[in-house]
Amino acid sequence: MQHDYSLIFKKLHNHYGPQNWWPADSPFEMMIGAILVQNTNWRNAAKALHNLGNRLEPEIIFQMPEAELAELIRSSGFYKMKAKRIKAFMQWFEICHFSVENIKKTR
Repeated sequence: MQHDYSLIFKKLHNHYGPQNWWPADSPFEMMIGAILVQNTNWRNAAKALHNLGNRLEPEIIFQMPEAELAELIRSSGFYKMKAKRIKAFMQWFEICHFSVENIKKTR
């Protein structure tokens, strides 16, 4: 039996409302946070996000050298690998003109 998970999500969302389970100020911060929290705890990922500070903007991260990014996210653990993953994500996100709305249109 195939499930329509988006329908289930919509029903739950309509009934319970937004749950605010992910502490992010923007969709972009949530996407980067999802990479940073892999294989670590949220406290370490949050430190890395804090270290990025006002540089947590798609265009800035896209232009930032990988080594600089790695140093800023060091607290997240596996920082060199995560910097590579973030840079790979940024190459794809740039194709979408750094727009979450453009990503939604591709479904």
